[in-house]
This record gives sequence, C-alpha cells and structure tokens, in this order.
Amino acid sequence: MAIKDYLKFFSTETHLQLDYIITFKDMDRPNITDFPALQQLGNWDSYGEHGFRISCKLPKDKFEEVISEEMNISKDKFTIINSAEFAGARFF
Repeated sequence: MAIKDYLKFFSTETHLQLDYIITFKDMDRPNITDFPALQQLGNWDSYGEHGFRISCKLPKDKFEEVISEEMNISKDKFTIINSAEFAGARFF
C-alpha cells in the first residue's frame, strides 16, 4: 500500500480509496454487521457516538445512494463528509 496523501486519498495497489466520515442524525449508530453489502465496501470503524469512518473506492454521491438503499433510510438521516474537505484546515 502506497500512501499518497492521508487527508486526500491513498492507493491500495489497484484503486484509490476515499476516506469518509458518516454521521447519523437523530438515530443511534446502526450495527454495520446487519448490512453485509455495506460491510464489503471497506473497513468500517466506529467514529464518535453516531458515526463511522470508512475508506472505500466509491465516489461520495454513489456511496450516499448505496447507504440510503441498503439501510432503507432517507438521505437526510445521515451526512457523509470526505476527509479531504478538511485538508489544510487547522483545529486549535
């Protein structure tokens, strides 16, 4: 695995991976093991009380559609942030 830029993307031999943060609004974080199709998209890590962090190869809009369809929830129930959007930001 060659790391290109941690905050933007990284390559795992054959394809680029995008780093996303998913936060669920007004609901508990779902158990990702209940959604095998989503589980196959990448490594899901718990992130805060209501979210996950995952790196996968899908573009943001397609990833949003897949989550909505697989979990059977509307797109306004969750937010997806590409961590590359924070590139150059400083948090003090």
